[in-house]
Amino acid sequence: MFRIDGRQYYMSFYECERSTNTINLLPMAIDGVLESKEMGPLLEDSYTSRYGKWYILIEVHDEEFNDCLSPRYEYRDQVEGFLNDLYDPEL
Repeated sequence: MFRIDGRQYYMSFYECERSTNTINLLPMAIDGVLESKEMGPLLEDSYTSRYGKWYILIEVHDEEFNDCLSPRYEYRDQVEGFLNDLYDPEL
């Protein structure tokens, strides 16, 4: 909870992962050729790859539960300014 110009705000945050999954066609093709020659697949573990990043998402609401980070919120600039002041690039 914090106050800006006498207005009370509530902040919450949570973690979220955004991942990218990729299908690798070359290992599948190589294993297909090997299977046609009656050999077992060698690259089965390489058919897909996954890469992910974690983010911290912040929500801010006022006493009427309005989304204070919405572009339509009247005092959005003050709330964003407050949040920017909290940011420490050294962390």
